[in-house]
Amino acid sequence: MNILAWNCRGVGNRRTVREVLALVKANDPKLVFLSETRQDVAKVEKLKWRLGLKGFHGVSSNGKSGGLALFWDESLSVTVLDACCHYIDVRVDDVGGGTSWIGTFVYGEPRVENRQAMWDHLVRLRAVSQEPWFVCGEYNKALWQHEHLSRSLQSETQMSAFRDCLLLCELMDLGFAGVPYTYNNGQDGDRNVQVKLDRACADETWKDLFPATRVLHLATPCSDHAPLLVQLGDVQAFRTKDKEIADALFQIGPLKAPAVDGFPARFYQRNWDVLRAEIIAAVKEFFVTDHCSPTVASNVKGVLEITQEVFEPKYLGLPVPEGRMHKGNFETIQERLRKRIDL
Repeated sequence: MNILAWNCRGVGNRRTVREVLALVKANDPKLVFLSETRQDVAKVEKLKWRLGLKGFHGVSSNGKSGGLALFWDESLSVTVLDACCHYIDVRVDDVGGGTSWIGTFVYGEPRVENRQAMWDHLVRLRAVSQEPWFVCGEYNKALWQHEHLSRSLQSETQMSAFRDCLLLCELMDLGFAGVPYTYNNGQDGDRNVQVKLDRACADETWKDLFPATRVLHLATPCSDHAPLLVQLGDVQAFRTKDKEIADALFQIGPLKAPAVDGFPARFYQRNWDVLRAEIIAAVKEFFVTDHCSPTVASNVKGVLEITQEVFEPKYLGLPVPEGRMHKGNFETIQERLRKRIDL
């Protein structure tokens, strides 16, 4: 499932509407959050038919300032818990995916003197529920100095207050891929300001629910803010049963399909009792992220008491136990071929 969140800076012009439609068509999100709509909620709601997302809740703008809109696909059951000019708080039940969680879609307080009130709002929301929690949107503040690019520095006091808020809410930044800054004022030279103001955060239980989540910073010419695309990953693939992984491993011919490091399936079959937990963790992660984490690779290294490592993407990044085995038995295929050619 994908989630799209964007400070669109107004949906009153056709160009921005076309961009929203293009983003939805390209990324197929089940939830779409727009902030700074700068429109009355009744007008924004009409957009749901063009987006093909029948669920809607919104907050009208205050003149040409603010305004929020949340659209969702009819495959989701979404219950609005609370809403104000700074956030829409909902419970999301995905019957097909078997998940239920709280989502808070935020538009941070732009005025510095009122920003602490925004952080207090989030802390109160945390106190209301201990369900898996996802918070996404524009927070209107950077967390760290390196998230801000301009000739002036960010206020350490303001950033510290934001960090304290996330700590009290037990929220963690989900990271990102793409351009490092989500806001660009578009000016030249020393007047240019770029900041990471938009982000996706979640608590530990939500991260456990969607372990393969990726956050992408997209590009658009229609706003000074980058849209966020949150990809929750294939939860069903991650739920592959341990027995299915074991069965698949032992169905491979013992000497079949060695990787470039020369390891056949027999090695893992013979050492299954020792490496079972690490192999299962690696395969599950590989299904949803296309790589093996350094943590899993480090666990394998520790179990086998490996002092020398070789990481190879085609082998899930697992370390090669060179040194524990007779070196000649585990020469890489390339090395064997090179020796034959040299002869």
